[in-house]
Amino acid sequence: MIREFHEVANIFPMMQGDEFDALKADISANGLREPIWLHPDGRIIDGRNRYLACCELDIEPPYRTWNCSGSLVAFVVSLNLHRRHLTSGQKAVVALDILPMLETEAAEKERERKTTFQKFEKSYMEPVHATAQAATIVGTNRQYVADVKRMATEAPEWVEKIRAGDATITEAKRAIKEDR
Repeated sequence: MIREFHEVANIFPMMQGDEFDALKADISANGLREPIWLHPDGRIIDGRNRYLACCELDIEPPYRTWNCSGSLVAFVVSLNLHRRHLTSGQKAVVALDILPMLETEAAEKERERKTTFQKFEKSYMEPVHATAQAATIVGTNRQYVADVKRMATEAPEWVEKIRAGDATITEAKRAIKEDR
């Protein structure tokens, strides 16, 4: 059975070329060491590259299902972030990428909070602030996320340079200011 990928799996890019070939060679030699994570609906939330490598190698991978505890976005980021060596700027770009998903989760939580508590009853559920939550999840500064969010509108080419590790947020802000 071919599995679909959940949209949250797109937070981190797919492997390409030699990097994917090396993963496939490692799985062929050593087996799959980390299971593929599934959403309860059966879609893959983590392990797309491992899954595709196993498909090419005709290996049935082991699976684990997320228990729906907490934020799905935070869960997927926590599984992946430690595997990568990202700068603060790159983390801010990842935070920008997950922001729409967190905003959707926050809106759902806010609807729940409003329907759970009557108009005059004090809510014990904290409101969710997506930008701050995104920064916390990826381990960077809220201001960096706000800076990158502004750059995405004003100078998206700099966001891509930061994502690639070719520029820092400070360098990008300075260059954008000089261009004005």
